[in-house]
Amino acid sequence: MAFIRFKGPYAYLVENERRKVGGRSYVRQRVLYYLGREPAIDDAVIAEVESRFPDAAVDWRALREELAGGRVSSERRPVRRRPPRPDKRKRKEREDEWLEWD
Repeated sequence: MAFIRFKGPYAYLVENERRKVGGRSYVRQRVLYYLGREPAIDDAVIAEVESRFPDAAVDWRALREELAGGRVSSERRPVRRRPPRPDKRKRKEREDEWLEWD
């Protein structure tokens, strides 16, 4: 089943695809369509995806409802994964602090 994937400020229509190589199996995402910064699904998008990927299972109504539901990529903010580093001067003071303990 296809879904919308937001990567930064950009949106993509993707589908999970399971592949078997030898005795191993893995999943990868197949990009069906690049929706851009202002994602919208119109009849031209539907026609192009259906012509290029006839085997893709897509629930167009659910995808349109998801986009209309208020999740817009421009409103998303990137997640900061590391805490901010202290100022270099403060780090230097902290490193020299052990010298003053005597």
